[in-house]
Amino acid sequence: MAYSTISVSPGIKKRLESQKIYHRETYDDLLGRLLDNAKWADDEGEFTEQTKEDIKKGLAEIKAGKTVSLDYVLAKNNIKRR
Repeated sequence: MAYSTISVSPGIKKRLESQKIYHRETYDDLLGRLLDNAKWADDEGEFTEQTKEDIKKGLAEIKAGKTVSLDYVLAKNNIKRR
């Protein structure tokens, strides 16, 4: 894999750090995940129609009780909150 150096301001670096799922997540993984998530919005920053449909579906599943709590998932996988 080829590597590159980029410059970011201290404020952006702090914002990137706050988005990490876990402490040792690489910036490569973090930026890839953020770019994947950017597909949720159009060029104007508005949710796409697909995203709106997915949100509606998710809300319906929550109302129908088809979800489990984060605490349950964390406990089941022996993960402690940060």
